[in-house]
Amino acid sequence: MAGPIKFRNAYLYWNGAFVTEGAGISLKADREMIEDTSYGDTNKTYQPGFADFAMTVKRHYDQSGFFGLESDAIANAPTARAFYMYPDRGTTADYWYGAGAYVSLDSQDGDMRGLWEESYMIRASAPVYHRTA
Repeated sequence: MAGPIKFRNAYLYWNGAFVTEGAGISLKADREMIEDTSYGDTNKTYQPGFADFAMTVKRHYDQSGFFGLESDAIANAPTARAFYMYPDRGTTADYWYGAGAYVSLDSQDGDMRGLWEESYMIRASAPVYHRTA
């Protein structure tokens, strides 16, 4: 599992638009492991199962900024969207790409003294690829 990536060097595009006011990204690309231990084995053994992908996106709320994630998260009829995530904007040959993913708004909170924060969860509806040069 990768740690958080600050938007200082990262780019995230959702449905073709740059996600503004980013505060951090955390992604997880794990695979389920199915136990297939047989009688007489001395250790447990496993076979790989389905891959899973989840990306958490944290951003500052901006009334005049990007609303693509929020609009898709609260839509009555959700639509899978494509995304690109570049960990380093200076290296365009290294990126994560998903042809279809859904987003949910996990939290939107703040207080009277600070920034209003949002947290979104992006889950794949199609294979996700990590490309490197």
